[in-house]
Amino acid sequence: MKSLSGKRFGTLLLVAFISLVAPAVPAQARAANGTIGGIVTTADGTPASGASVSLYRPGPNGPVQRATAGADGRYSFSVAPGAYVLSFQSVSLGAEQWSPQKLSPFEAREYPVADGATTVVDEALLASGTFAGTLTDSAGAPVASSRVSVFLPEGRWIGGTMTDSAGQYRVAGIPVGRYQLSFIVPGTQYLTQWAPRVVTQPQAGTYAVAANAVTTVDERLLPTGTLAVRPKNTDGTALVGASVSLSADSGAYVSGSTDASGVARMLAFAGTYRVGFRTPDWTRGQYLYGAKRWDDATPIAVAADTVTEVTDTLLPTASLRVTATDAVNGAPVTDFCASALDEGIYGCSGGSGVVLLAGVTAGPTTVHVSSEDGLHDFTELAVTAVAGATVDVSAALQPMAVFTTVIRAADTDAPLTDACVALVTAPASDVTDESFRFCSDSGGTVRIPTVPAGDYKLFVRAPRDSGYGAQWVGASGGTGDPRAAKVVQAVVGQVTTLSDIRLDRAGTITGRVTEPDGTPAVYGAVNFASWHPGPGPNSGLAADVAADGSYTFGGLGPYEWPLLFSAKDKPRQWSGNAVDRDQAARIVVTAGGTTTYDITLRDGTTVTGTTPVEDHVIIRSAATGEIVGVAWPVDGTYTAEVLGPQDVRVQGGAPVAVPSSGTVVVNL
Repeated sequence: MKSLSGKRFGTLLLVAFISLVAPAVPAQARAANGTIGGIVTTADGTPASGASVSLYRPGPNGPVQRATAGADGRYSFSVAPGAYVLSFQSVSLGAEQWSPQKLSPFEAREYPVADGATTVVDEALLASGTFAGTLTDSAGAPVASSRVSVFLPEGRWIGGTMTDSAGQYRVAGIPVGRYQLSFIVPGTQYLTQWAPRVVTQPQAGTYAVAANAVTTVDERLLPTGTLAVRPKNTDGTALVGASVSLSADSGAYVSGSTDASGVARMLAFAGTYRVGFRTPDWTRGQYLYGAKRWDDATPIAVAADTVTEVTDTLLPTASLRVTATDAVNGAPVTDFCASALDEGIYGCSGGSGVVLLAGVTAGPTTVHVSSEDGLHDFTELAVTAVAGATVDVSAALQPMAVFTTVIRAADTDAPLTDACVALVTAPASDVTDESFRFCSDSGGTVRIPTVPAGDYKLFVRAPRDSGYGAQWVGASGGTGDPRAAKVVQAVVGQVTTLSDIRLDRAGTITGRVTEPDGTPAVYGAVNFASWHPGPGPNSGLAADVAADGSYTFGGLGPYEWPLLFSAKDKPRQWSGNAVDRDQAARIVVTAGGTTTYDITLRDGTTVTGTTPVEDHVIIRSAATGEIVGVAWPVDGTYTAEVLGPQDVRVQGGAPVAVPSSGTVVVNL
């Protein structure tokens, strides 16, 4: 049996495609000015001779270079200056491992390489074990040619193989940890069962793999039956090439399409399903029998070892004539787009003030309307399409504001492409990856539409690897302090053109983050802004703390910056061990230079209590409103570490005093 490694198949396909179509790059265009390399070892510390090493640029890119570790485990790449990500794979470790010792590329560390310098990245491969077992059908007979896959509980694919003629499988090189296993029923594309005998991943069990050990997971397939679905056109003729889906309350899902005779025959686990189908062009669809929405569909039973036949006819259609007005003054909005969300039918007015949505399935539907100029917010309307009729739909759109500006290089005045702007409601200063939705075009222009009335600050993230630095936009240039950021006002109904933004050359902050006893901080991170656990801290400007406690934070403009530090079992704290940004120590960044800043994290105060909240509990500074603590409740109780002394608000409640140590109880 051939075991499949944990490589990213989509990336490999992309790389293969690029190799076919990309023109050759002259050697002088690939001049390498720096080096990144190190030693790869196995889990027991011996050289990982023959290990495959791949070098990536950060982001959704294929590998820049590949290398094979030598007999001494050494590898090396000669590269242009910039940031890079590394992955490792060997015979002993089937999964792709991302430095430092991560199984996800999203957790990989970016390593900077400077001109004429060498960046050393040593990597110890994770210890690994093996999954093995036998797959049988519901009667106990072996099942051959089933694809077996190993997943992390969060859903990342790690490795897999196929069962042999005896139904046996073996997947080696799985890093030590806990995993879930899936089995695809042979002869189907996606009919998947998870161990132990469940149909969705959330229901699946987890199985531990130990170092140099075999974990046996035998699995018996659930009983199956066949559903033959025969959808028809409104005139009663067969609907050939239609997409058909079966979905159950349990989460089980099967899809297929009708053949030349207009029938879709699909194998499914025995149970009750709701059946839907769509036309080949996906403009019309419904659920059996004659329902537009899943909740209104008729449950259909699939019995084991039985063929069940069902049929349904497409509902008749209607047209929707959509117009739009300003919700405040009633003036017509002439340039907008509209879509019937349930249908996938879409159109724009082109300045005419009318959108005709034809071919909408009769019955209830939702119409989405949005302006083209960004001066009005979108809206969604629940309407009923009447068979054979044209229904008038009028949408009242709330007026909004638009900002526009040009981003330039401060030293050359040239426009910068792909510089991204976060619009932050004043006086807040939280910035996440979701904040950077608007980026500059080839002329440096950024347009920010549908902005509600109010006061805002702008934070600009420089283009990756451009050499320019991020900034809060100040009154006369960049700043690292949001308190010094210029406040701009959004006026509804108006396009406000802001002064050009000029980015200065970037610098770097580096140092070590340690525990009170001097040991390196565990699972540490460094950020320039407070962040919410939902969207997370990945604003494109953050740094992980390495196993030795070191961090490197690049891409910052040459200003004074406060930094936010976090680590496992430690409270969030700003540079200088400050409780909030306003009191934080400022770290001076110089253009093209590196500033060293070390910090020893302080212990915090425990804030705990009972809560009806099942999701995370958010604790904010009463002074600045920034998040200072996060807790995930367990059995109705939350616990978080917060740096004191300071006043906080738990889930937006009244201010509570948090001392420098001890425990504070706040029941919600």
